[in-house]
Amino acid sequence: LEQNGLVKATGPSIEKILGTMRQLGTGYRYLIVGYPPFIKLLLDEGERDGFPWEAYRMHALLGGEGNSEALRDYLGRRFDSVYSGYGATVFGSKGIAPAGKYAGYEPLVKEIVQFFRTGVAPVPAEETIEMFAFMEPADESKRQNGAPVRLADVIAKAKASAQ
Repeated sequence: LEQNGLVKATGPSIEKILGTMRQLGTGYRYLIVGYPPFIKLLLDEGERDGFPWEAYRMHALLGGEGNSEALRDYLGRRFDSVYSGYGATVFGSKGIAPAGKYAGYEPLVKEIVQFFRTGVAPVPAEETIEMFAFMEPADESKRQNGAPVRLADVIAKAKASAQ
């Protein structure tokens, strides 16, 4: 992720998202993040505009509400995977299915309690750093009016300032 990641904050603008994808081309995998109805609207408007969705490798990260089976099926026609704050959907060669049941915050709370009891983090520090390194370029991109920002540059800057 650090070596190959690029974050571009477009905001909820269909024109900016499609324009960015056209500009960067099909050589990347895309993670498109948004509210489920907006992601559907993006696909619909792109379709109307003749956008070649099938040429792109895309993943969706949804938040804000659960998803109906119909929406999950619809998004599954365009995205390689769809993840949601209310669970995840797995797309495989044998079909599409929810990845387990949504258990609410209970598993997270258990991990937090375990961490405070033992002092042992539930995920490696490198993974946590990558997660924050992914969010910071989005903020930096916004500060630069939507300019692309490389993850590797943000991590190098953070490491330099930490010394």
